[in-house]
Amino acid sequence: MKKPFLYTFFFIFLLTPLVAFGQPKTLEGMGKAATSTDRITSKVTAGVNAGTAAGACNTQRFILPEFHLASPSNLATTLRDSPYKELLNSHTHYTQHNAQAWQALKEIHTFAFSPRTEKGSPYLIGKLKAFVKDPYFMQVMEQNLSAQRYETAMRDLSNFYGLSAEFIPQNLNFPQATTPEQAFVNTTLDFLDQHPHKVSLQLREVLKNPQVRPFKKGINTYIHHSSTLTPQDRENFTDMLHEIYRIHVQSLKQAYQSTDVCVTVSFYNKALSELEDFVKAHNRRPRWDGPLEERQLYNQLMIITHENPFNLFAEALFPLQEINRILAQYPSIMLSWESTLERIEAFIQQNGFYPRSYEKTGGNTTEEELWLLDHVKHHLHANPLLYPRLEQLKIKYNLPLE
Repeated sequence: MKKPFLYTFFFIFLLTPLVAFGQPKTLEGMGKAATSTDRITSKVTAGVNAGTAAGACNTQRFILPEFHLASPSNLATTLRDSPYKELLNSHTHYTQHNAQAWQALKEIHTFAFSPRTEKGSPYLIGKLKAFVKDPYFMQVMEQNLSAQRYETAMRDLSNFYGLSAEFIPQNLNFPQATTPEQAFVNTTLDFLDQHPHKVSLQLREVLKNPQVRPFKKGINTYIHHSSTLTPQDRENFTDMLHEIYRIHVQSLKQAYQSTDVCVTVSFYNKALSELEDFVKAHNRRPRWDGPLEERQLYNQLMIITHENPFNLFAEALFPLQEINRILAQYPSIMLSWESTLERIEAFIQQNGFYPRSYEKTGGNTTEEELWLLDHVKHHLHANPLLYPRLEQLKIKYNLPLE
C-alpha cells in the first residue's frame, strides 16, 4: 500500500449542476437545432421581458421593481407550470444528488488514506445506495469498494457525476480541468474510456435538455463505437461535447431570465420579506380574520406553503424554507377537530359545496375556504384516522369523496 504522503488532495469542485430527472417540454424559441453557441446566445437575449433583462433572477432575495403580492397575474404566474420551471426543477434535483456524490467522494478519500477497516466498505456502499439510482454504476461501485479499490472508486464516482477531482496518486491519471466545461468533457471521456459504451449520469442529463436533443443521435453513435474511434472521430466527439455543454449552460441562463421564473422568485421573496416585517411588528404570524392587508398576506403564505408542486427549484425553495421556519416559531391557534367539522358543515349548508383549494377554483377561493382547509390539513396530518369523520360529513350532503 502506498504511503499517505504520496497522495495529495488539492481540491474538488463541482461541475455546474446539470439537468436531471424528468423530460422538460420544449422551451419557447428553443425548438430547432442550434449549430453554434453564438446562435444560442442570441436566442437567450432575444425576447427577454424588459423587467428581467437587467439581470437573472437567481441572485439572493431577488424581487422585481414595484412587485405586488396581491396582483392576480403575479399569483397565477407563480402557481402555474412552465418549461423554464421544469428545466430549473431538474437542475436543482441534479444538484442535490451531485452534492451527495461530493460528500461520498470525500468519505471514500478519507478511507483511502486511513487504515483499512472491515466496516469501511459496507458503510460507504450504504451511503451510495441512498442516492445512486443507476444499477450498473451501483454494481461497479460495490465491486470497487468491496475490494477496497478506493482510488478506482473515486475516479468512477468523479467521472459519473462530473466532479473535477484533483487527487494525485502517481499511478492514476485523474482527469484534470480548470473550468466546469473542461471538467465535463474530461470526465465524460474518461468514464467512457473506463466503461466502454456506458454513459455517465452527467452526460445523460445534459442530453435531456430539449435544446441539446438534436445532438443526441450523433453522441450515441460515438458512444456505440467508443472502443474503435479514430483520432479524428475522438476529436469530433470532443468538440461536440464542448458544444452541448455550452448550449446547456446558455439554456439555464435563459430560464433564469424568463418572466415566469422571475415573477415566481419575486413572489416567494416578497412574501418572505413581508412576513419578516409582520412578525417583527406583531410578534405573531398573520391571521385569516385580521385586517385586509394581514388577510392578504395570510392567504399568499397559505397558498405557496400548501400548493407548491411546480416551484421546486432552488431559488423558490430557499425562501419557502425560511417562510416555514418563521411560521414554525409562531404556531397558529387552531380550532379543535370537532369545531373544525362544525365550521365546515356550516359552510356547506350556506354554500352547497365543500371548501375548495385555490388550484380548483382558478383563483376564486375565499379566505374562509383557505382557513378551513388549513385546519383540515393540520388535523389529518396529526391523525389520519380522523378522515372517516370528514367522509361521513361529505356523504351526509351528497358531496363527492376525494
